[in-house]
Amino acid sequence: MSGRVTADIIIRALDEGMLANHFEVSDAIGKLIEAGTIVEGGDGALSLNGDINASIDLVEKDLPYTVRERSMHIVQKIISKETYRRENEVVIVKNNDTYTVNMRIGSDKTEFMKLSLYAPTVEQANTIKERFLTDPVKVYDALIEAIFSNEE
Repeated sequence: MSGRVTADIIIRALDEGMLANHFEVSDAIGKLIEAGTIVEGGDGALSLNGDINASIDLVEKDLPYTVRERSMHIVQKIISKETYRRENEVVIVKNNDTYTVNMRIGSDKTEFMKLSLYAPTVEQANTIKERFLTDPVKVYDALIEAIFSNEE
């Protein structure tokens, strides 16, 4: 799995997957940090301390395969979304009683796409924003495919 995993990402993943109680997970992570089993870096990223193989064996023996797979999938999704939030921009602009959602995909040096969509309500504007930030590359790819497809 790529990306830095923070306590917040783990807690959100287990909440989203309805795999564990928010407060129990938060407490368990705190206890693991206090015990020195995991270390929290200055950026909030967690890493295993000590015998990594023993920790992996513990998880593999105690957690069912489906729970491990589902948890990893959710964590990867949350990490991707956090990365997209940092690297892409979405601004909702209020226009009297309607909204414009301005989306941007790019880096510091190159702007790949700017897209503005009309939304009649703030709820729809927020839905557009969240869906875009879930996978902006998918939006970009779909738009490019639509523009360059050979269909008439």
